[in-house]
Amino acid sequence: MIFFGGTYNSKLDDKGRTPLPAPFRRRLEGGDTEQIVCRCDEDFKRLKLFTMSVWEEECQKMYANFDEYDDNDAVLLQDFFKKSYYMEIESVSGRILLNKTLKDFIKAKNEVCFVGNGKYINIYKKEDIEENAKADIGTEKEIKARLKRVKN
Repeated sequence: MIFFGGTYNSKLDDKGRTPLPAPFRRRLEGGDTEQIVCRCDEDFKRLKLFTMSVWEEECQKMYANFDEYDDNDAVLLQDFFKKSYYMEIESVSGRILLNKTLKDFIKAKNEVCFVGNGKYINIYKKEDIEENAKADIGTEKEIKARLKRVKN
C-alpha cells in the first residue's frame, strides 16, 4: 500500500486543471498511475483522492458493513458513491482536472492545497486549510464508526 504525506500548494488553470504534486506522483509510479478516485467529504469541505487499489478496499468495506437492501443503508451507500468521481492523471503533465462540481464543492478559484493523509490525499481550497482541520461530524462520522469495526 502507498502512503502519502506532506502539504503542497498548487495553482488551478482556467479549466480547473492542476498538477498532482511531484512527490505524490512519484509515490504512484509503482502502480495506480492512470486513474484515481476523488470523493467529496462534506464534513471537512475537502476532496479526498484515492488510488484505485485503496478505493477498491474502501468499497469492499462499505459492502461488508452495509446491507444494500436495508433502506437506511441503501441511502448511505448511495450518498457515499454519488459524491465519488473517477479522474484521469494526464500522463505527460501529471495534471488532474477538478471539474466545476469539484471546484464549486471546495469553493476553489485559483489555488488548492494538497495534503497527504496516509492512504489518501486531501485537497482543500488553499485559504481554508486551517478551518478544515476541525473534528468530523454527521454522515462521515457514522460511516467511519462502522468501518472502524472492520479488521482486515
